[in-house]
Amino acid sequence: MKITLRKRNSVTSIVLFIYNLYGEYSGDYSISLDSLINYIQYFGKSESAIRMSLSRLVSSNIVENKKDGSRVIYHLTKEGLSNIESWNRGLSSFFNRYKLRTKQWNRQWKSIYLIDFNKSDQENKVVLEELVELGLGEVDNNLWISPYDMESEIKKVLADRSDINFLFLEGYISSNLSLSELVEKVYNLNELEKKYKDFIKQLEEKEGVIDEKYLSTGELLPILFELGWGFYDIVTSDPALPKNILVSWSGDQAVKKFRVLRGQLYSSITNLFAD
Repeated sequence: MKITLRKRNSVTSIVLFIYNLYGEYSGDYSISLDSLINYIQYFGKSESAIRMSLSRLVSSNIVENKKDGSRVIYHLTKEGLSNIESWNRGLSSFFNRYKLRTKQWNRQWKSIYLIDFNKSDQENKVVLEELVELGLGEVDNNLWISPYDMESEIKKVLADRSDINFLFLEGYISSNLSLSELVEKVYNLNELEKKYKDFIKQLEEKEGVIDEKYLSTGELLPILFELGWGFYDIVTSDPALPKNILVSWSGDQAVKKFRVLRGQLYSSITNLFAD
């Protein structure tokens, strides 16, 4: 499921992106073939390539097609919807902890230790990915920490993995490292900061393109797709540390700018769906 979702710029990702937007707008996950071809062509894909890709998506049980009179309608399957839900969970998890960033922190750290956990096992890589998306950072081998209480969310991640044993710990942390040194070591904040600054430049460039010339609603689709991917890639590895720890953070500016631009793009793009 994650692998399908993360193939950037593939027709699969584009189709899921379109269904996500369309579902947000209409509450429905059924789109006609003609409309899908029209939307996806804005991404520079030919009609023949789109038809071939949709055929593969049907074979992969991401979508199913049915006749409705003279029209062919593509419905998102349960498997396809699970990909969208996975994407949305990652964003929702970030915004939930981002709200906590501005609240008073009690300086209590929460941690989980995975007992005899082999990170190199293929099936365990998804678990590691999920822990990062929950904002946890690895202090040492299999010891993960967060300034926020993520116990219930972590238990959901491990619900189907009865083979994984773990310990939850909570309390103050004492270290010969300063707090700033500790969080940099655990969360690699310098790299995250650079990614945010690059993303802010990308946002400003797109703002300039949109301001300088008229763009049809269809032409806005790949712009929102690109920005959405960029935002997702960064924030799903951002712990959104409390301001007690990290007062100045480029992530704050990036979140504010993205929310505004995303709202503007979404408002215009939905006119395409209304036609």
